[in-house]
Amino acid sequence: MRAGARVSPRTSKLFASGAPKMAQKVIEEAAEAAIEAVRGDRAALIGESVDLIYNLSALWVELGVTTDDIWSEMDRRETALAWPRSWRSPALRAARVAPLVRALSTAEHVAPAGRRRYVLFPEL
Repeated sequence: MRAGARVSPRTSKLFASGAPKMAQKVIEEAAEAAIEAVRGDRAALIGESVDLIYNLSALWVELGVTTDDIWSEMDRRETALAWPRSWRSPALRAARVAPLVRALSTAEHVAPAGRRRYVLFPEL
């Protein structure tokens, strides 16, 4: 959700529904992605994955979770679990994440009056 971008009706409706409904959407999209993976439908899996990441990212924004928070925890786990160093490469990380970030960073969430305003992926 990029600063200055127009907020889509889908995004506005999602944020208006609140965190519990947003979390429910994440669960639904995760299940749909898993079903498509089991079916072996690559195109459908990709589509459902984008929906999952979109809804998860929106939930992060609603709850004040930043991408820095996510990457810090990822770094901590990679170190603690001794994941291969190549998985931790900033270049590899950017290559894995950039296309998804571009797909999701389409609007800015403007919080209701009195609440903090969050912008997802401000680095874009």
